[in-house]
Amino acid sequence: SRVKTYLGSTIDELNQIYQAVYGHISLGTKKSLIGHNSTLSELPVIITGSGPSLDDSLEDIAHASTKNIPIIAAGSSLGSLFRRNIPVDIVVLLERDSSVSNALQELIDEQYSFNETTLICSCTVSPLVTEKFKEVRYFHRPSSSTAALFSKEYGHSLQNGGPESLNAALEVGLHLGFRKLLLFGADFAAKSRNFVRSKNAIGDTPRSFHQPIRGNKGKTVFSEPSLILARDSIVSVLFRYSDVTCYRFGEGAEIWGTQSVENNFTESFVTAANASTTNSPHYSFINSKVSIAELKLTLQKVKTYLEDILNEV
Repeated sequence: SRVKTYLGSTIDELNQIYQAVYGHISLGTKKSLIGHNSTLSELPVIITGSGPSLDDSLEDIAHASTKNIPIIAAGSSLGSLFRRNIPVDIVVLLERDSSVSNALQELIDEQYSFNETTLICSCTVSPLVTEKFKEVRYFHRPSSSTAALFSKEYGHSLQNGGPESLNAALEVGLHLGFRKLLLFGADFAAKSRNFVRSKNAIGDTPRSFHQPIRGNKGKTVFSEPSLILARDSIVSVLFRYSDVTCYRFGEGAEIWGTQSVENNFTESFVTAANASTTNSPHYSFINSKVSIAELKLTLQKVKTYLEDILNEV
């Protein structure tokens, strides 16, 4: 069983490397990576997860979208927003398997367009996903083998880059320069095990929600170890920033370092957005030229390394 586990992990790593290299080569000189723009620090940004509380706030988010507040959707929450006709500035994706492409295709089949939405994703995301977007920007995940493969691009890695797309979305917002974060659907738990995610979220990630924990409103909610880990990762990232204010809407697991707000969207955030000097958000991206020769040299080293392992088996 250990051998199977090892081989499974190795194959997954190789697939990640393949997709990252394919993406680099196909982009050529147009390869772009996220940068930092300090002018966004006074502008509130909405970041959405697909927790069940998101549905209670969709009307407020729709209102905010008309008031100069940009929206970053994490993974499956894109479906909840699009199906409420809420425009999304950025969607952040982590998963590399084809099911993500299939879920996005559902939205395309329903006549939704990604033309005005920028995809910011892990460099290991499948080309079947990235080809659906006009604008694509990449980041590296420090825990992935591809981060070492493209070590010269270390400055374009997120701090954790996961484990969930909501974690990555929050980090993308911080990396871009936002310092006033408004979290919706960032539940990491559910009030009821019969209603564990936003109704119109795309895709499906089966979870048991078998672990009762204290929620942010003092009541018992249900979670599980993987979601608690993701919540803790959010907390660790927020604690690294002394200049960040993070507001959390909805009911779910406690998230230390955030301020809980009732589900009615307060006009103070709209006022703050209108008062911001950034009337039209501008995101700073860095363009870098892909060296095919360097990629070939690196892949040759990977090949030699794998051959050495196989010779020892």
